[in-house]
Amino acid sequence: MRRNAWKMRTITPMNASMAKKQNDIDPKSATQARIKRTEAYAERVRTLFAATVNEILALNRSMPQLDEGEMFSFAGESMKRQKEVERLLRQLHAVATMAIEKGIKLEWAQANEECDKLVQSCFGKRALSSPEFSAWTQRNNAAMNAFIARSEKGLNLSQRVWKAVEQLRDEMEVAITVSVGEGESAAQMSRKVRQYLNDPDLMFRRFRYKDPESGEWRRKWKKRIKDPATGKVKWIDYDKRTYQDQWTGRGYYKSSAQNAMRVARTETNIAYRRADNERWQQMDFVLGQRVNLSRSHPKKDICDKLAGDYPVDFVFDGWHPQCFCFVTPILMDEDEMAKVSEAFLRGEKYVPRGKRITDYPDNFKQWVSEHKEDIAQSRDRGTEPYFIRNNAMAIDEILDPSLKKLTPQQIAAKRHEARTPEQEDEIRRRWKERSERIEAEKRHSRQVNATANNVLNAAAKRFASFGISTAELEEAIKSGNTALIQAQTRTLALAMSAKQQLIKATAKKVNSIADGYSEVDTTALNEALASGNLEAIHKQTRALAQSVLAMKKAEQALSAIIPDAHTWHEQFTLAELQQVYAAVESKLANISTLPLYEQVKAIEKEIKWVSDPTYLKPHKQYPTWNVAQDAYMKKLDEVKKQIAVAEAKDTIDKLKVYVASHPKATTVANAVLEAELLLASGGDMLTIKAKIDYAQKRKELQEKAAAQKAVKGSKIGEVTFKELSKKRQKELLDDYKVNTVEGMDDVMRPATEEAWKGLIEEERMLLTKYTQTYSYLNEPLRNMSYCGGRAKDEYDNDMPKITAALSRVKTKQDMVVRRGTSDYYIPEIGKNLSQAEVGDTFIDGAFLSTACHRDKGFGGSVNMIILIPKGAQGIFAEPFTHYNAGYYDYQTRIWNGTEKVGLGGEFEWIGQRGSRFKVIRKSGKNLYLMLIGQQFTQPTGMTK
Repeated sequence: MRRNAWKMRTITPMNASMAKKQNDIDPKSATQARIKRTEAYAERVRTLFAATVNEILALNRSMPQLDEGEMFSFAGESMKRQKEVERLLRQLHAVATMAIEKGIKLEWAQANEECDKLVQSCFGKRALSSPEFSAWTQRNNAAMNAFIARSEKGLNLSQRVWKAVEQLRDEMEVAITVSVGEGESAAQMSRKVRQYLNDPDLMFRRFRYKDPESGEWRRKWKKRIKDPATGKVKWIDYDKRTYQDQWTGRGYYKSSAQNAMRVARTETNIAYRRADNERWQQMDFVLGQRVNLSRSHPKKDICDKLAGDYPVDFVFDGWHPQCFCFVTPILMDEDEMAKVSEAFLRGEKYVPRGKRITDYPDNFKQWVSEHKEDIAQSRDRGTEPYFIRNNAMAIDEILDPSLKKLTPQQIAAKRHEARTPEQEDEIRRRWKERSERIEAEKRHSRQVNATANNVLNAAAKRFASFGISTAELEEAIKSGNTALIQAQTRTLALAMSAKQQLIKATAKKVNSIADGYSEVDTTALNEALASGNLEAIHKQTRALAQSVLAMKKAEQALSAIIPDAHTWHEQFTLAELQQVYAAVESKLANISTLPLYEQVKAIEKEIKWVSDPTYLKPHKQYPTWNVAQDAYMKKLDEVKKQIAVAEAKDTIDKLKVYVASHPKATTVANAVLEAELLLASGGDMLTIKAKIDYAQKRKELQEKAAAQKAVKGSKIGEVTFKELSKKRQKELLDDYKVNTVEGMDDVMRPATEEAWKGLIEEERMLLTKYTQTYSYLNEPLRNMSYCGGRAKDEYDNDMPKITAALSRVKTKQDMVVRRGTSDYYIPEIGKNLSQAEVGDTFIDGAFLSTACHRDKGFGGSVNMIILIPKGAQGIFAEPFTHYNAGYYDYQTRIWNGTEKVGLGGEFEWIGQRGSRFKVIRKSGKNLYLMLIGQQFTQPTGMTK
């Protein structure tokens, strides 16, 4: 009985240990897998064509200029463009051919693997390695190579692929012509050409015409072609069903890529089937083969008519191109299988017996008989289908049963007698063409092999030490595949050329760099370049590069101090530069111990010293003085940057203090944050300064607004204070005797810093001005005539503004101040100051200048010791006074609100004008007073 080899088989030989049970193998699933693989091979070819199209289109960066009716042609482009297009097309031919050949080999191997599974399923795994079964496990590689090398319609595989590549060239020329005619841009043209190549029908047009017979308007298809006579473009009538040219027609696509994909599908499909057929014919247990319909069969056609059981020697490549019908072997019955297995176990050989299929199915015979004339005509044209050509003798015997008794030679002679003279001439012509083509191919093959061997010899002789592999070309030569040999020869030649160019280019580049170093000798490399010896060039290049690298490292070391060391190295030797480096390094080591501002002065002094041989005292000027000057200037820039960074950081820290106490100052906060981040990341100092200046400006504007708001709340008018108790007076005077200057500064300074924030800029300036000059204010306030140089306008402007400022600054605690003065008459009490008695009260209309410590301030015949109650109007002036920091000047620079420059001799507290005093004690020249009021007007008649 016949049994499908793909079904699960259980063999029960006499020895039970041989029993095996194999998994089901679904032939339809295997066919679907093969179809998917076939489509993958075709898709690979399509992507190769698409990639080549993109590369060729990329060469056209502008629109071609064509005259009316002119056809675009790559032959009309520049020679460089022509060569590049030709290179890309030949490259496409090589890689597409190799891709299809790879697919053929993979499918051949896959078919062998499936046949091995068949043998294993019938006779066990050991059968695959047993010599007795070797005839059933042959790989038939010679048959595979013959299959790859075969010709179809006079064209081998390489030529069929080249035909598709030539079609692509013509397609692109037509597509570009059509795109140019539509007025596209270069980019639009590229997109349009790709559309045309994907769907060639887009290059055809429907024209409206009037039927001359009926007078009706109709439409017909036209195709744009190049007139071979004129070279111009013209439209011709086109019938999609019947039109045929050198590329299109029956059995061909309009698309070159689709034609190449068709070759890929057909060749890989046939390879699989041929491999199967070769193996089955070698297997005694295969009695025949069954041709089955594919699951992907949309409608009835020849596949339905010819499905059936065929002899094992029937060569089935498919009923038509891209046919996916599948074939399964028909095996002998189980009894015969068991006998083979038993013989195998005994180490014997058994030739299986079974009814082999030797006759063709009736449906096949009927189809052949019905298409007798078609078969004859196709044979005359040389276009007969594969299954007719591959099984010619069987077809002839079906058409003429008497031929079964004749030998193949007799059958051929009879076929020859039936031919007409014209047919004989045509056969002779084709034979001659075939012979000439074969001879040309042989010459071409010899030339290709000779070129390949020359390239191999060159690689071995000149590139042996450069790691260029020749294995691929050697394998290609062994395969005998001309297209593969050409491709691998070109690949190896290009690799060698690229390596040679790289070696020489590298050598020239290193040589050029070395020319910039007078101490480096380039003689050896120049001699190697002149010799052309690549190994010598490579060796000397590496040696010279090491010398240059050593110089660069030396320059890099010098660059720590000397800027542009390489530029200076072009003028001076390395030894001279190293001497400069050592001298400058030593000098800078001493300078670096100084404060930054003093470092600037010291470096500027060195710059003058090296550049001017007469500076300070006559001295020797070295030839390399410019190098030293550059080194010092580099260091000067670094120190100045350090100073700028330090100042910026200090300002940022102060601004951060302001931001912390003013949470609503978001604009200032953001600018400070940006400046801080830039400073931390080593940003540009100009940008950092701009950020800081902006923050300062915004801070001042906000402070001014706050101060102006505060000015409105200034209390102007007489103020009186509650008298201090006797006990409190004693406590204050006891403290006054023992307190320290530093202790008082620690108490008073924070209050001034806080008060300063609440003053507007003009008030700060006027208080600073008061520490420099006050007579123009105090003398008029005491009803005295002012004889100084300041105009009355200054008094009128400054006095009320200082009054307003001090009215908002109040003492935080009770305290004692002193003031030394000469004796003067007081009309209010009718006595001199020194004669005042305990209990007397009097007014001093001027602003009150005092010292906050017993040892500070000015002397005089009367030492006024004044008790100041908490809440009195006045400010501790020590932080901002001109006489403590001489650079504080109301016209140039005033205190920034935080800076501390030391403690001066005045240690001044400025009290509000119009002080009202009460005498509480007298002791020698000491007159103890209590401040009991402010902003009182000086009584008339007082003189100092």
